[in-house]
Amino acid sequence: MAERQDDIHAARIATGEADLVLGCDIVVATAPDSLAKMHSGKTHAVINSDFSMTSDFIRTFAAQAASGDVAHVHDPQFHSGHSSASPLGWRR
Repeated sequence: MAERQDDIHAARIATGEADLVLGCDIVVATAPDSLAKMHSGKTHAVINSDFSMTSDFIRTFAAQAASGDVAHVHDPQFHSGHSSASPLGWRR
C-alpha cells in the first residue's frame, strides 16, 4: 500500500519483507507462501477469522438430511476407511 503508485517499487514482496498483511481469507493468509513473506517483529497482520461453510459441506449436509443416510453420503472433509488421519487431514 502506498499513497501514490510511484511509491511502489516492486510487483512482489520478498521473503520476510511484508510490513502489513491484510488476510481476507485465513486459509490463504496462513499458506506457506504467505507466511514466508512475514517476519516476526516486522510484519503486522489483520486477519478475517470468520468461518464460512464451503459449498461441498452444504451440499453434503443437504444430501445427508434428505436421505437420512449419513453412512453412505460421505462428508468430503472426513476421510473414509481406516486411517489415522484427523478430519483436516493432519496425521495424529
